[in-house]
Amino acid sequence: MGTDSKFKIFDKFSKDLTGTLQKFQLSFTDENGDKIDLHDHYICPLSLRVYSRKDIDKLSIEHVPQHSLNGKPLILTDKEFNNNDGGTKDKKILNYFKYRNFQDGVGPIDAKFYVPDIINGALSGKLYNGPVKDGKVEVKFGFPNKTVNMLKERGPIENWSGVKLRFKVDYSPEINKSVLLKAAYLIAFSKIGYRLLFNFQGIKSNSYWLIIKELKKSSLCRLSINIY
Repeated sequence: MGTDSKFKIFDKFSKDLTGTLQKFQLSFTDENGDKIDLHDHYICPLSLRVYSRKDIDKLSIEHVPQHSLNGKPLILTDKEFNNNDGGTKDKKILNYFKYRNFQDGVGPIDAKFYVPDIINGALSGKLYNGPVKDGKVEVKFGFPNKTVNMLKERGPIENWSGVKLRFKVDYSPEINKSVLLKAAYLIAFSKIGYRLLFNFQGIKSNSYWLIIKELKKSSLCRLSINIY
């Protein structure tokens, strides 16, 4: 999704931010105590960093739930925060669902295959879990056409007798609760906006601030809040 989509989300929540601050009569100040004009600004709901329109490239479109699980592009988040989560939490929950589907025999799991007598290094493919027959589990392998043609040339497709094969998979046997917390929080934010985070006393320190602290992967940019 391009910059136009980013600006559309930015504009929606920027207006909501302005309205929320006016509603609760809140004002942000910098470290020197000078008032910050947050008109046409956006606060990332995860990092709490403030971005102006010219900083749009520092924000990423966040899909909730994650894009690989067919989530919808609902909000913008700090690009650094988003990238970190994509490589940790998001990957874990995707691996969990792939593992469950593999266990239930309704979907494959990504695997690395090693045929040391034939191939140097690993082959990327899919591992399929079949039905149990006579106390044994039937598994199937799936490879791209290029890999299949290469294996045909080298022999193991026609004759597996004596060929050593091993495989490795990355899986998450338990669901990551932090991912579920993040998804629930961001869905709520996408529907309610900054009223989810602020009230007349400032940020809701005993509720949603605790969720943000739980979700954060890096230091948050703290802002002081004065009430006028």
